[in-house]
Amino acid sequence: MKSLAYLLFLLPFLPLSSSAQIISKDGVNLKEKQQKSAAYAFIAFNQTNSFRLLNENKEFITIPLGKSADETPLNVWSYGLGINAALARFLRFEGGISYLQTGEQYSFQEDMGGDSTFAYQNKYRYFAMPCQVKFEYGKKLRFSFGVGIMPQLFNAYRQDQQWTTYLGGKNDNTIKSNTTCNTFGLSLIGSTGLHYVSQKTWGIFIQMTYREQLTNTFTRYGDYVHKSKGLGYTIGISKNIE
Repeated sequence: MKSLAYLLFLLPFLPLSSSAQIISKDGVNLKEKQQKSAAYAFIAFNQTNSFRLLNENKEFITIPLGKSADETPLNVWSYGLGINAALARFLRFEGGISYLQTGEQYSFQEDMGGDSTFAYQNKYRYFAMPCQVKFEYGKKLRFSFGVGIMPQLFNAYRQDQQWTTYLGGKNDNTIKSNTTCNTFGLSLIGSTGLHYVSQKTWGIFIQMTYREQLTNTFTRYGDYVHKSKGLGYTIGISKNIE
C-alpha cells in the first residue's frame, strides 16, 4: 500500500522532468540547427583581370609614366584555403590564407607594320589573409555576398619580357628582382555568388570577386605610386566540419 502511494506521488513529476529535459537540450539544439548552417572548410581558385592605379611618385623623384601609362590588364590566378562559420542565422565570418597574384602587361609593335616588337608582363605575388563578413541565405542552394579586408605580405616579383628585332629574331628575358616593393599591403575585397551543398555535406561554389588595394605596392623610394585592383571569379569546393 505504501509503495502504491509512493508511486502515485511521483507520477505527476515524471512527465515534467522528461519535458524539461527535451526543452533544455534537444529543443534548443534543434532550434540552433535550424537557424545556423554548419561551418565549412573550403579550397578556392580565383582568376582576376588585374590592373592598377598608377601615378608619379611626387614624394621622391618624379619620373614620367612613359610606356607604363599604356599598360593593360593581365589575367592572373590565385589560390586559397579557408573556413566559413556562422555568427548569426544569416551572418557569417569567412577567413583563410591565399597565394595572391596581381599584375599588368604592356605590348608594343613598331609602326607601319615593322617587325620590331616588345612586351612584358608584371606579376606581384603575396601571401594574403582574406577576411570577410558575409550574408548567406538558403539551405542547399545558398546566395551570398560579403565585404572585408585582405592583409598581404609580399613574396616575389616577376617580369617576363619578349621582343623581336627588325630582322625577325625572337628573344626573351625574366627579371625577378624589385627592391622597391613594399613588404606589406592591404586591400578591400568583396564577393557575391552561389553555393550548393549536397546531402553528404560536400559543396561547390562560384563567386564574382572584386579587390582594390589601399596601400602602395612600392615603398616611398619607388618610381611610382601603384595600387592594384581587379575583377574576377572564384570557384571552389567546400566540406562541412560540424
